[in-house]
Amino acid sequence: MHLVRAATLSGFDQLMTSYGLDYQELMSNTAVPSWALEEEHANNYLALNCLENLYAVAEKQSSEPALALILGLKQELPTLLGVLGFVMQQAKTVGEALYELEHYFSFQMQGAFIHLHMQDDYVALGLVVKNAAQLDSIRYTSEFAMGAGISILESLCGPKWRPLEIQFIHSAPKKYQKFSQLLKAPVFFEQAQSAIIFKASDLAIEIAHANPLLKTQVEMYLKQLEMQFTDDPINQIEKLIEHALSSGSCSADKVAAFLGMHRRSLHRMLLRLDTSYTELYEKVSKDIAYRMLKQSNISITVIANMLCYSELSAFSRAFRKWTGMSPQKFRASV
Repeated sequence: MHLVRAATLSGFDQLMTSYGLDYQELMSNTAVPSWALEEEHANNYLALNCLENLYAVAEKQSSEPALALILGLKQELPTLLGVLGFVMQQAKTVGEALYELEHYFSFQMQGAFIHLHMQDDYVALGLVVKNAAQLDSIRYTSEFAMGAGISILESLCGPKWRPLEIQFIHSAPKKYQKFSQLLKAPVFFEQAQSAIIFKASDLAIEIAHANPLLKTQVEMYLKQLEMQFTDDPINQIEKLIEHALSSGSCSADKVAAFLGMHRRSLHRMLLRLDTSYTELYEKVSKDIAYRMLKQSNISITVIANMLCYSELSAFSRAFRKWTGMSPQKFRASV
């Protein structure tokens, strides 16, 4: 399963507006939820297939073949990568920062990894999408990643830094000549990987204003987060259910749309995994209810509404089934 943090869409609305396009209409027509542009949902996940579709439609309407690349180049390290970006900024050297990116990349994207490969005097920073043949396309994801990678390296190495060349695994799109101009380096298509090639000596560049002590402290938090980001499909669907609940929906249709599939396909997949949507929804609802009753003073009625229960009595019956006590008693006991 291929999921990407919603933070990758940062700036999408402004970019579409600059081309005279209605970004909300684009998103509604491609099953990408509008909340994906909101800062508070930056850590929510979107299906890579849905993003590919969004870029394809936006490219057609804007007549801009480098759209995903341009958006990638506009990214800023802490906005794009969140906690991981902050940890990278506190590393001593560029090499140490890229090691953090390589190690914790699952926090940013699931179903893919970053590979840092050294050969002679050169380094290749490549994106590898696992089981890419299962996807309709990875073209726009690759182009966004290379643009974002350039932006990240410039922020770490300094604004005068330049790559030696850029490689893309896919075929050249129409009017690809603009790519080299934007990336400020030679561009090659139909390569073995999508990667940024640069000098190995760049890895030793020291990062200005780095704070190794602060990095160590924040990295402990990142290691705790890492345990939550696995390629286990059940774990991923549970996260998507939680995200759907946060946007006011609990339907299997909504979660299936996040994954870029039909509800029936989702049910068949869960059946193969020896579970069901109802079972996972109940587990997620129970976990959220426990957490909110323990850690907040939010009213039980509001919690029931957030979990898509039409009436407080229905939520209370479900909670009694889970715990043998009412939500009120449970809260009082903790």
